[in-house]
Amino acid sequence: MPTTPPPTTTAVVATQPSKSEEAPVFDSPLVGGSVKLTAPLHGSSVRGSIELGQAGAGGRLEVDLLAKNASLANVRGSGSKSVRVGRLVRRSVSAGKVSFSVALTAQGKRALTHHHSLPLTVKITLTPTQGETVTVTRSVTLRA
Repeated sequence: MPTTPPPTTTAVVATQPSKSEEAPVFDSPLVGGSVKLTAPLHGSSVRGSIELGQAGAGGRLEVDLLAKNASLANVRGSGSKSVRVGRLVRRSVSAGKVSFSVALTAQGKRALTHHHSLPLTVKITLTPTQGETVTVTRSVTLRA
């Protein structure tokens, strides 16, 4: 009898910021579907949603926007360390579709204005009331 290979984690790079990106999430009882991110054509926030399974209900959801240190400096090449330029925390989430919107910090907005685009890593962390924490990352680019 043939077996089905296990699902794999897929990272998505938003090449067209005006379109939404959706990618499957690995097999986890916490995350019941996919992660969807939307970066507007011009703007300083990232919107998205994540489908949470019953096992994720009541857990803590954190969404961090991370930029490379070099993207924040006036001169390129000043480092590759990631710096948080946006954060959202929800202390208790319900099962089902959870939508979110995360705005850039003042530092992130200055970098976006200065460089006219800002590549970001969106790190979504779900910490359930019981069990292991699940982290999903995606990449998007904001444009000024």
